[in-house]
Amino acid sequence: MLTAGVLLGLSASVLWIAQASYLTELSVIYATFKAEPVISSMGYFNGIFFAIHNASGITGNLISSLVLDLFQCRMLILLPMFLFGGVMRGFTMGEFTSNFIRESLGSASIGYIMTVFGTVNVLGSYGFGKLTDRCVTILFV
Repeated sequence: MLTAGVLLGLSASVLWIAQASYLTELSVIYATFKAEPVISSMGYFNGIFFAIHNASGITGNLISSLVLDLFQCRMLILLPMFLFGGVMRGFTMGEFTSNFIRESLGSASIGYIMTVFGTVNVLGSYGFGKLTDRCVTILFV
């Protein structure tokens, strides 16, 4: 499993670099054809790509909802948590980065701030997982 994870990580990094190069080439060709600045077409193509990429969250959740029986009592109890998670992710990746980080610290800081965010998420998940093993949990139904 570890070997598969390493191979997947190495392969994914090459694919993300290829995606960025491909979108840059498309942006240059499109900007030349439309006689527009290249920077505006880069945002356009990146927006289209990541809209399709993030739409996989919608289609994946719809498919999993059809496969899993949503009308079981346990799934209905978890539904607000799923909705909150999706809204929080959309806010964090969209509004928080563009309206808070970019406006206060500049575009160059977005990557650093989101790296800290991801690191704290990972460490917090691990820490709270260990904490819940030691605490008594009570299920409210």
